[in-house]
Amino acid sequence: MFKTLISTIYEGNATNAAIIKFSPDKVVIITSKPKDEKKSTSRKSIKDMKDKYKTIKIEIVDTSVYEIPKIVYDVCKVIDRENKLGNEVLLHISEGRKTQSLGVLFAGFIKKDKIAGVYYFIEETNKALPMPLLDFKLSPTKTLILKEIASGNKKVANIIKKTKKSKAMIYAHLNELKKEGYITENMEITDAGKIARL
Repeated sequence: MFKTLISTIYEGNATNAAIIKFSPDKVVIITSKPKDEKKSTSRKSIKDMKDKYKTIKIEIVDTSVYEIPKIVYDVCKVIDRENKLGNEVLLHISEGRKTQSLGVLFAGFIKKDKIAGVYYFIEETNKALPMPLLDFKLSPTKTLILKEIASGNKKVANIIKKTKKSKAMIYAHLNELKKEGYITENMEITDAGKIARL
């Protein structure tokens, strides 16, 4: 079994600590395409890493800087691919944009059965701090409701028909989805709702 480290990056210090700690066979860097490759701190860090760790395959996944559902989606794809290859997957979130680190963490919540852990490295000590893996999964009925709302179906009668659940149950689910922040009062799907559907 090979080991894959999925990591955010900026200067590379914590990512180097993660590589030393976990000894991965492959590192997948989650970043975004810079406006100027030559002036990019993260691209310089990646180049330095490739020069330093010649036996480790280093892959770059360019994703969004701020669109968290897109980041989660892209990281989930990498986790699924690596899991399908039979690789042990570890996530590292110490560096880079906070939005990208959150996206990697949320992907870990969604795919927690396919990863070995999510880690943050303490800057002062380089100690690996394991992150708790919360459950981002919803019931099949709530997931179906989110799917319907995302597709533009906001009429409760249509949602009842599609789910084959009682009116009272659908209203209870809708209230919970609003309270939990997955949909707005106007039945618009939120970023949390988009992530929960992945």
